[in-house]
Amino acid sequence: MSPTLFTIPILGLAVPAYGTMLMVGFLLAVWMARRRSAALGLEKVEVFDMGIFAIVGGVLGARLLHVVIYWPDYFVSRAMWPEWMGPFGWLGAMLATWKGGLVFYGGLGGGILALWLYTRRRKIPFVDVLDFVAAPAAVGLAMTRIGCFLNGCCFGRVAGDLPWGVTYPQHSHVYALFENGQLCGFREAVPVHPTQLYETLAALAMAVLIWWLIWPRRTFAGGPACAFGLLYALWRFCNEFLRADTFADGPSLVPLNLSVFQHISVGLMLVFGAAWLAARRAGRKPFEPPAPKPEDGRPGSPAA
Repeated sequence: MSPTLFTIPILGLAVPAYGTMLMVGFLLAVWMARRRSAALGLEKVEVFDMGIFAIVGGVLGARLLHVVIYWPDYFVSRAMWPEWMGPFGWLGAMLATWKGGLVFYGGLGGGILALWLYTRRRKIPFVDVLDFVAAPAAVGLAMTRIGCFLNGCCFGRVAGDLPWGVTYPQHSHVYALFENGQLCGFREAVPVHPTQLYETLAALAMAVLIWWLIWPRRTFAGGPACAFGLLYALWRFCNEFLRADTFADGPSLVPLNLSVFQHISVGLMLVFGAAWLAARRAGRKPFEPPAPKPEDGRPGSPAA
């Protein structure tokens, strides 16, 4: 675990691991999308513009959902308020995204909304854009979860004797929870599940499945996007049983003794399942960009 990758000499600026991996994920996702930009009739630079729309909307949505779910920390206990901002500490806490606090489901919603706005501007079929970004988004998620691992957030429950269990260092938030007896009843740090890395592997598997199998064989618009939504929601529901940061040790505050994110996962499985059935029933063929018009004086043009 290393929340800070390194410090820039002379300037003394710390480079956060989470923010760095977020940008690495963004750049990898854009690089993947650029390789298939012709599928939407886009220039490579336009794919980068679309990526900017998506990541801005995604970060805003991810932060907003985090604030909504953990609102007592922002507005009641004031535990996250920067003291120097006084009565405006809530604003500083909300803007401090470099300290973590991004919820993927909020980022998914914000990114989808941003892409919808982009497609209206560029007049590209919205569903086809969602299909187009499904695999790159999975790769971006995989890299971001490595950032979570380095940052020490999104940690798992006690791993027992599993050889890949991770013990967090003394300066970490996880270690403090163990010392206070707030995590699984222990008062000493013990190995926990690296749930962040589990999700990295799962997201990479989804990306491979969609990029090389589902996308090349798609027969109707909406298939790859719904596949990613369904697979991730199912995975997140299962992985939540191993996470300790979203699961209270005592009675749950939500129905069925499940975490908030498991309820969201169930809802999204129903939504994406219904969307897949509707898209299949509609049977709209995937978007094919119009062929470029031949230029005058060149072979194949009317004036040639």
